[in-house]
Amino acid sequence: ILTLSSDEEDEENATNSKEVTSSFSTPPTLTEQFLLNVPIVNKKEPVITPNYDNDVNSNDITFYFIGTKSNVHRPCVSLKCRSIRIGSYKAIPVEDVEIKQYEYIKMVVPPFYEGDKEPVVLKISFMSILKILGHFNNSLPVFFIYLRPTPAMQIRKQLKMFDRNRFYYNPSSTEESQKRITILPERFDEEVKKILRDQLSGLDLEIKGERRKFFCELDQREANDILVKSSPQDVQSLLPKSLRTDNETTSLIVFPPPPQKGGIEITTDDYCCLEEEQFLNDVILDFYLKYLMLREVKVEYRERTHVFSTFFYKRLTSKSKGTRRLPQTEEESKLTPAQKRHARVQSWTKNVDIFSKDFILIPINE
Repeated sequence: ILTLSSDEEDEENATNSKEVTSSFSTPPTLTEQFLLNVPIVNKKEPVITPNYDNDVNSNDITFYFIGTKSNVHRPCVSLKCRSIRIGSYKAIPVEDVEIKQYEYIKMVVPPFYEGDKEPVVLKISFMSILKILGHFNNSLPVFFIYLRPTPAMQIRKQLKMFDRNRFYYNPSSTEESQKRITILPERFDEEVKKILRDQLSGLDLEIKGERRKFFCELDQREANDILVKSSPQDVQSLLPKSLRTDNETTSLIVFPPPPQKGGIEITTDDYCCLEEEQFLNDVILDFYLKYLMLREVKVEYRERTHVFSTFFYKRLTSKSKGTRRLPQTEEESKLTPAQKRHARVQSWTKNVDIFSKDFILIPINE
């Protein structure tokens, strides 16, 4: 399996001391953080308080160009975007988003207020921005913009956002979905990517004598985490009226239904993963694979096929802290990397002879 780390890599890691090994331990996943009620914190994000502009005024902010003056004069970049989120308000932009180096970011969005018909032009000065975080990967390009409270208030006035309990934008809010402007571009080519990276990286910010990065690049995990926690999670609005409750997680169906074995339960939370720009979870993927096998695949092919759950690959590739078959932790075990992987999942096929099958499906959800 190409996506597995090599055996040589595992053996090299095994020779390291426990202290070194622990520095590479996997941080908790989003699901684990939610289950443990741990807030998702990224140190690259700025902390913006309601009184921020009382403590810091525009005279306290200085921009520094990094590199030569030739870096300053770059072309204006236009980004075709799938959507923009201004706080919890999601809009499909009327025009391409325009970024003018060290000057402004311009967005034209549909009117927020129902009585208005004309699009709203938002021109955000770089002096209003405290930080930009971005991820350039083609599979999920995304930018998060963090403004000072006063310029954010001007945007609220332009959009006529008056009700905090509806769609709202406030950088100092305790509600995660209201704190950022999120730009979700379509895929862009390497030339545009290079220009954008150069433009955004070529600037530092000094606030009250403290020098800091104006732009930080995110890896895919960091971008996913911020995107998930900034997404409006209004479960009830996505459900049919007959299924709505007081924000409680409710079971919708079990498939296949009893008395058949191996049923997968779908809850209201799982259902909401199907909303646009939300991330599919393991339950939805496992449900659909089972649905295809039982409802769409012919019996003759079904008998020749085995489908693992999405947790099989995770179990195969994650280190064990000790089991009945492998009582020691993997760092203490004398087994080879291949034997360790086998020990993690050998019980998964106790009820099926996978070598009698013609097709084996291993879903990977990352």
